[in-house]
Amino acid sequence: MVVEQFEQPSIRLSTAAAQHIQAYLAQYPQAIGFRLGVKDAGCNSKKYVTDHVTQQQDNDKIFIDKGIKIFVASDELLYVAGTEIDYVQDGINKVLKFNNPNTTSECGCGESFNIEE
Repeated sequence: MVVEQFEQPSIRLSTAAAQHIQAYLAQYPQAIGFRLGVKDAGCNSKKYVTDHVTQQQDNDKIFIDKGIKIFVASDELLYVAGTEIDYVQDGINKVLKFNNPNTTSECGCGESFNIEE
């Protein structure tokens, strides 16, 4: 299995996001990285999904930023290429925020987004 790894990430992490993700991954001893993906959902087409990764898949593209391996399925890269992930306080909640330059619209609650293909 050949999996591409990119040192110059198309997916970037803010310092706050990197710290948060590292703490999250520390909860999973078998984790080898962090997955960013999308799924059909919400009122606007797509929703971001994240998870820890314990095994790479054949179609994974791997980006490395701030020492963290970020896994993206190649068929989902169209939706997230160029995204910067930040970790911000939103009211009393702290959340990952996705600054995606490809987004053409978002729903009012911020849960879903759309990209013209």
